Amino acid sequence: METREIGKAILIILIGAVFVLSILSLTVFADIPKKINYQGYLTDSGGTPINGPVSMQFSIYDTPTGGSVLWTETQSVAVNNGIYSVNLGEVIPISLPFDAQYYLGVTVGTDPEMTPRRPLTSVPYAFRTKTAEMDHDTLADLNCSVGQVSKWNGSAWVCANDEVGDGGATPSSTVVTLDGTPSVGTSSEYSRGDHKHGIGAGAIKSVHIQENTITNANISPTAAIVGSKLASDGSVIKSLVSGTNITSVVNNNNGSWTINASGGGGGGDNLGNHIATQNIQLNGHWLSGDGGDEGVYVDNAGNVGIGTSSPSERLQVNGNLKMIGDIKTDSWLNSNSNTFIGVGVVGAGALVHTGGDEGWYNTAGGNGSLYHNTTGYRNSALGHAALYYNTTGHENSAVGGGALFSNTIGSENSAMGNAALFLNTGGSQNAAVGSYALNHNTTGSQNSAVGDNALMLNTTGNYNSAMGVNALHRQTTGGHNTALGANAGYNNTTGSNNVFLGESAGYNETGSGILHIANSSSSTLIYGEFNNGKVCINCTNPATGLDVNGQLTVRNWASASATAVCKNGNTLSTCSSSLQHKEKIQDLEMGLETVKMLRPVTFKWKDRREYDLGFIAEEVAEIAPILVTYNGDGEVEGVRYMQLTALLVKAIQGLNAENEVLRQRLSALEGKVAASK
Repeated sequence: METREIGKAILIILIGAVFVLSILSLTVFADIPKKINYQGYLTDSGGTPINGPVSMQFSIYDTPTGGSVLWTETQSVAVNNGIYSVNLGEVIPISLPFDAQYYLGVTVGTDPEMTPRRPLTSVPYAFRTKTAEMDHDTLADLNCSVGQVSKWNGSAWVCANDEVGDGGATPSSTVVTLDGTPSVGTSSEYSRGDHKHGIGAGAIKSVHIQENTITNANISPTAAIVGSKLASDGSVIKSLVSGTNITSVVNNNNGSWTINASGGGGGGDNLGNHIATQNIQLNGHWLSGDGGDEGVYVDNAGNVGIGTSSPSERLQVNGNLKMIGDIKTDSWLNSNSNTFIGVGVVGAGALVHTGGDEGWYNTAGGNGSLYHNTTGYRNSALGHAALYYNTTGHENSAVGGGALFSNTIGSENSAMGNAALFLNTGGSQNAAVGSYALNHNTTGSQNSAVGDNALMLNTTGNYNSAMGVNALHRQTTGGHNTALGANAGYNNTTGSNNVFLGESAGYNETGSGILHIANSSSSTLIYGEFNNGKVCINCTNPATGLDVNGQLTVRNWASASATAVCKNGNTLSTCSSSLQHKEKIQDLEMGLETVKMLRPVTFKWKDRREYDLGFIAEEVAEIAPILVTYNGDGEVEGVRYMQLTALLVKAIQGLNAENEVLRQRLSALEGKVAASK
């Protein structure tokens, strides 16, 4: 056997184990050995029999599981091939009375106690035979005839007729009392088997009866005590004292004893420490602590009233109801189709039903929720003081402590969050989700706020939508604003028709009709003015309809268009040449000579694999500065190719004038040649 295996294994006693309990020794007069022989078969968890000494603890209980140990001892048990035999009580004697079912528990080593516990069979209960010891051997040897009893004649036990004393006619004979001393008196009869023993009158006294030794089980249910032995004056039954509400009547003729209860009110009935065996009829009286007209009242219909003698429901409480635990119910807690749960929620008495749904179909859960509601209907309030002041408002939903707290007549509002729509009184169709969302709203309607403190200070503004923590936080009277993002439109107070998209977008905007798309309060990516139709990218002061603060890239140009796009300062525009846009008009002085100075080139762009032709702007600038463009730093940037057409036209005109002179000279020469022939 390995100690480790025993420490970890669950040792079992097989079903087929020998389970023998026998009394080692039992005699009538000798002291009974308090030992029980117990045998078993012990294996480890793998079924291998155990060999060697094993520490085993044996315990006796009066329950199959749990309970307290009544007796226990530990022995070192020799185990041979799993078989062992021990004498229980070898270390600590067993002194149990064996007057109830006992169970033996076995624990091996440090393992838990094995289950199940073994019920002890009848053999150990032979311990009870000790109580049957005879007073003397000769008493057991008597063989009396029918009608005779065993009597003490002063020196020995003898058989005698069942008469007074030793068979005489007078009650002066000696009989034995239970305490063993002779006494004179009338004997009664006590039979045990075929032996009868006389018990003298007065032999059984209260000092001879051990406390709690006579129980209900020892008294026959058909036994009777004649009425003459019961006195209502307390001389026999001293624990009963008749009073104004309890009287006792003894009938000596039939042996009956009647206890009557009467009266009520101030004195009250004292039922004492008893267990009722039948229904208790209060007969129109109270069950109270001091006998007064208060406490619990049960009417003939079975309705129970606390604080009222006219309950209208199965349980009616007039006064406060304090619960220190859960309320569990398979149906609704309701009043007039309303559901109320919580301390201080509105009660049925505060509701007024005038017709239709008014005052009905409300749901309140939480201390003070819907407290002042009168005719409001289809409201739902969950949370401390939710919809507290609501009176006639209907179809509101408030979830959270103080949600819609001040609402009185506002309807169709939804508030979810601590103090959401807290000050709303007459505003309707508002939706607030988040702590303090629309907190200051009073009469504003059709607002939507999602996020802690969203639209928090709005009072009378309408049609505002704010989503995000602190969105439109300071808005008070402005309307038709939309803010999406934490702190969006934070400082806007009275502005209307604004759109703020992004975290802190339009954070400091106070105007109206403004668009802010941003992700911080320090810069705006897109700014717009709805009133004049201007949009500014990366700026907030648009000069034109579309103002771009930075480079403009057009990824796809429309085809089949004859309209050119020109740069007018920093503005894109159509290329105009109308007189209405010009002044100080003069003839172009540059012409063919300038053109002759220009150097046309071909080249490849550095930033793309594209070959092109044109001029070098820096070279053109040296010849005709008017033909180049400059960047913001004043550096030469490009050539005004469209303006080159005017120069080329001037050059062509110059060539044409020269050609005309040459043509005239040629014509004159031709005339002279012809004339000379």
